[in-house]
Amino acid sequence: MLEDALSNDKAYLVHIAKCGGTTIREQVFIRKLAIEYDKYSRDLLNIDPTGVDYWKNKISNERHKKWIDLGVIGCHQHTADISEDYRYIITVRNPIKRFVSAYYWKLEALETNAYGENCPEELAMLQAWGSANGLAEALYDDAGNLNDETDQFIQKRWTIYMNHIGMDINYYLGELLDNIGSSQVLGVIAAETLPQDLVRVLGGDPSKVGHKKKNDKYPREISEKAYNNLKSYLEDDYECLRKLDSWGHITDEQRPYLFDDVGVKIEG
Repeated sequence: MLEDALSNDKAYLVHIAKCGGTTIREQVFIRKLAIEYDKYSRDLLNIDPTGVDYWKNKISNERHKKWIDLGVIGCHQHTADISEDYRYIITVRNPIKRFVSAYYWKLEALETNAYGENCPEELAMLQAWGSANGLAEALYDDAGNLNDETDQFIQKRWTIYMNHIGMDINYYLGELLDNIGSSQVLGVIAAETLPQDLVRVLGGDPSKVGHKKKNDKYPREISEKAYNNLKSYLEDDYECLRKLDSWGHITDEQRPYLFDDVGVKIEG
C-alpha cells in the first residue's frame, strides 16, 4: 500500500513540528526516489537511509528536483490538504514534550537569528517567561481560568516563519481527522518510537536511522503545576491521539509515551 501511494503521488506526510518529521520526511524521500529510479532492482528493506545524495544525483529533470526541498507531498507550517485520494503518514509526539521542545526551538531561533527572523518583541516575551515551564505555569490563574494574554501569545503568528508552539497537534490533525477515515491513514510515526515505527510504516533497518535531536542545552523539567496546566491546555491534542488510537493506528509501544506521559520530566 505504501509503494502504491508513493508511486502515484498519493502518500501525504503530515509533518507536525517537533515530532521528528524532518527525519521521517527524509526516509519517505529516499523510498520515493528509489521507487522512481530503481524500479526493477530495488529492495526497500535494504535501502541505506544515509544514501540521500545518491538518490538525489539520479534526478534527471526539473519536475523531480522539487523533491530535494519538499521530500514528499505533505504539509508543514500549514494545515493538511484534505482529499479522498491521499493516504496519510502522520507524525506525532507526546503533546507536553512537543510543547516544551517547540518553546526552546523558537527561543533559540530568535536568539541566534538562525532562520533570518528578527522579532524583538516575541523574543523579549519568550525571555520574560524564563522557560517553557514559566510559560506553562502562566496558562491558568489559581481559579483555573485561562490567561488570555498567555493564550494569545502562544497562538499568535509573530513572524512570517513558523510558530511551532501554537501550531500544535490539533492544529494539523483536528480538521483532517474529522474529514477522513481510518483507511486513509497509512501509519502513525511517533518521535518516541521513531526507529521501530519507521520499519513498521515504511520498511527499512532501524539501526541505520539517525535522528538529530536539538535544543538539548535547555532545561526539560516542568513543575507539577505546569504539567497540570498543559494537560488541560493541550486536551485537543490528546483527543486527536485518542481518535487515532480508536482507529487502531496507535501501537502498544507508542501508547504509554503519548497518553501516560512517559518521559515527561516533572520537578520534585
